[in-house]
Amino acid sequence: MVVGRLAHRLELLSRFGRARKCPDALTKKQLDSGAAKTHYTPVTPDNVAPGLQLGSTGGVSRPIPMAKPASIGVHDQSATLRQLKVLVVVLVLSNIGLGIFGFFLLRAVDRRYSELIGNSIPVLSDLQMLTAKAVEAMRSTGPDLLDATAAHRGGAVARAQLALGADRTTRQELSTAPWMSRRGEARADFLPAGEAFTRIATEIVGLTSANKIGPAAERRERELRPAYDRYLAATTKVADVLEAESLSANKDFSARTGSLSTVMLGLGSWPVVILVGLLLLTAIFVVVLMVLFRGREMSDMP
Repeated sequence: MVVGRLAHRLELLSRFGRARKCPDALTKKQLDSGAAKTHYTPVTPDNVAPGLQLGSTGGVSRPIPMAKPASIGVHDQSATLRQLKVLVVVLVLSNIGLGIFGFFLLRAVDRRYSELIGNSIPVLSDLQMLTAKAVEAMRSTGPDLLDATAAHRGGAVARAQLALGADRTTRQELSTAPWMSRRGEARADFLPAGEAFTRIATEIVGLTSANKIGPAAERRERELRPAYDRYLAATTKVADVLEAESLSANKDFSARTGSLSTVMLGLGSWPVVILVGLLLLTAIFVVVLMVLFRGREMSDMP
């Protein structure tokens, strides 16, 4: 747009310069010559050519030229206004499109992060609670149960059974979670280790309630403690698998979000890119014209 308008005005200037070099009337020398006097014809209203006007002194006045430069300027302004309107419409449509794209992008980001949080945070909380229940169940089979007197042994047995039941319930609820149901390798060691711990602890509580304190204490140290260690190790393994998977998903999703943000930034900056391109083209065109005019001036010099 700028380059075309500049070329048009340069063409008008060149035409105006050539017009100034053309004579518009007879010079005084030509009027004084014999040829001018020989070919002189009186001017009357009858022999005035169409389009010419007869002056007050009998001379012929030339027709008034049309104001072409003004009309051309008005035409250029109208074309510029139309181009500006088109540019504004394109900018508005571009902003609307970017807004819609950003809206759906934010919805996708929110959905992915909500899914990530929904899969990791509740499971981690349940694993923490399960670890606390397992520690309480193991403690309930310790000295409070084995060293209790006959009068208080019944209460200790009830508390141990209650702790073991809470541990079993928490473990079953955790195993039915969506994340655990999709991860068979995480459940492979977790559920068998938990069931073995609950079974051995229940048998020890039964021996204690039958007043078999010696065998109960022996089985606790020989069988229950290793089963408890395997149970905690399996629980920790599940937590590590969940943490690694969450970190990997977060990293991958952050990379994709960064790529989409770069795409949005590139789409949103297209007016600046076009403006810089037009400025560069205008500068190149002006430099070329300056070189051409400078060469023509050098060639016209004597």
